[in-house]
Amino acid sequence: MSAIMFDGSGFSSEGVLVEESLFETLFRLEEAHYGLRGYQNPQIRKALDWLMPNGQIKIDITQMGKQKIDITAYDRRLTGGYRNPSGEYIRKKYVKLPTGEQKGNLNIQYINQLLTWGKELPTVEEKAKNYFLNVYPAPYKKPYLAQSGRFCCTSCNILYQKTLKLTDPDFYAKQEKAFMRNLSIMKPSTGRWRGYPFYYTILTLKDIDSAATRNELRNVAKYVSESLLEKYSENDRALRFRKLAIQTVLEYR
Repeated sequence: MSAIMFDGSGFSSEGVLVEESLFETLFRLEEAHYGLRGYQNPQIRKALDWLMPNGQIKIDITQMGKQKIDITAYDRRLTGGYRNPSGEYIRKKYVKLPTGEQKGNLNIQYINQLLTWGKELPTVEEKAKNYFLNVYPAPYKKPYLAQSGRFCCTSCNILYQKTLKLTDPDFYAKQEKAFMRNLSIMKPSTGRWRGYPFYYTILTLKDIDSAATRNELRNVAKYVSESLLEKYSENDRALRFRKLAIQTVLEYR
């Protein structure tokens, strides 16, 4: 199934909150987090209030036991997975990570942004932590996943790890060695991790900012050339994220 990349155009809002699209709002929050979009605190608070209307997480558990996030009509048209008026089924597409790599895990991206900006609204942070630890991945109920350093597929795992660090730093620290071991196993002689989204993993390791992640970035920096910065000089949303990742890893040379 194909994946799509937001271009950020065609929306009525220039601020962080875009009521037409949950995807776009999360994207803009991530741009703000990495300094790629200007913002003011009231804009973030407005977005958080919209992401958690009446203080409620926008993810429900269906009768099939699966989690389903409440996306907008625009997002449903964009990603498919529904029947059009003629009855034809539109196959589901996935929205890529902000770096343009692979498909993102929308549920974890949603929770991650609530936690990243939760300091603006403490009740948001508290409920997001509870959902992540006790409802969605439930790491305490599946300790063997922590022992393997893999809670899901590689692109989901990198999102999971940085969100786990925000929700329970002590639990993250206990399983970090396994996580680093998994990254090492997935890293061939080229210095890139097989399966893991390279640029987003760099940004994530920087976000986690532990002795182990800093050491991993130093190891990866050996394989990264400054010439890559020229490749990512274009004014493109994904390329701006990638350029930031290259600049980040070069700091560890």
